[in-house]
Amino acid sequence: MENPIGNVDAIEFTIGGKKHVRVYYQTYDRKIRETSYEPEIGWFVRSTCVISSAARANSPVTVTRWIADNAVHIRLYFINTAGQICESVGRHTADGTTWTGGSALSLSPSASVAQGSQLAVARPDKDDKTLRVFYQEPRNNNKSPIREIKYSKIQTVWKVQPSRIEDAAENTRLSAVSAGSNSNLRIYYESSDRFLRVCHWNANSGAWNASKNVDWDWKIATNAPIVATCWYDGSADDIDNIRIRVYTILDANKTQIVELSRDGQEWNDQSKVVANIEPGQGTPATNAIGVSRENKASENAPIFVVYKPRKTYIAIAFSGPNAATIQEATQTYAFGGLPTSRY
Repeated sequence: MENPIGNVDAIEFTIGGKKHVRVYYQTYDRKIRETSYEPEIGWFVRSTCVISSAARANSPVTVTRWIADNAVHIRLYFINTAGQICESVGRHTADGTTWTGGSALSLSPSASVAQGSQLAVARPDKDDKTLRVFYQEPRNNNKSPIREIKYSKIQTVWKVQPSRIEDAAENTRLSAVSAGSNSNLRIYYESSDRFLRVCHWNANSGAWNASKNVDWDWKIATNAPIVATCWYDGSADDIDNIRIRVYTILDANKTQIVELSRDGQEWNDQSKVVANIEPGQGTPATNAIGVSRENKASENAPIFVVYKPRKTYIAIAFSGPNAATIQEATQTYAFGGLPTSRY
């Protein structure tokens, strides 16, 4: 049986002075599950780790979180067996984590979701003021458009947006990122000619800029994972403070997960190897990567990269500004890999 695709994501947060990490994934019984890290315990799987039993096989998993009212609020999105986009609602307090929901979103108008569609979520405003989820429509006229559904807390409704990004490869992975208080957003995807591409939502103009290849024209392996994280090292009013990291598998070497980095207005012309995929353990299209960074932390905060080096194992690698940061994170979090449930 092939690896499930697109089925790993992660979040982290600090509450009550304690660092928490959560990893979400789909197992072969199609269930969406959670593995947790807490300082006093390390990595563990709760008896209530099943988030949903309604997901289709090979469902994407994408998740976001925010902290308000002494609680961590989590939103997880997946696709059910009917091809509908679903939302599970998590809430973490000192008493633990509870999950509700898991049903299909009520959309206006309805959304046509491609069988191989992936998902990405971005939260460009404070808390849940705005949630934006991206998916892909079925192929038509040799195009596989990326579409968006948007939630407005003021209107308390999800709506399909009119915009289309039409130069994407069929079954592309998707990653949407935002940071700071300016409501800008970027979505990364694979273009129809297999390059890493970005489209930028400009909050000032209220419109999408024209999509373009990421600098240096990185060609990625067909349907390879694409995940990104973004933050500002200083004021979000200064573009020189932006930091973007993208993790993917390049066409030039299909056994390496690499980091592509942008500091300020320029992309680094060199990729950095973060982890290796074992030969014979599937193709780039069947591998999965998730990424998390606590963006309110310092510039030295490590980036968690969760991935599947082989079919039944989830591992963690780390990236950071220096070797000491990576070494400390590895010693703290990565011993023995992640325990999973029924993987």
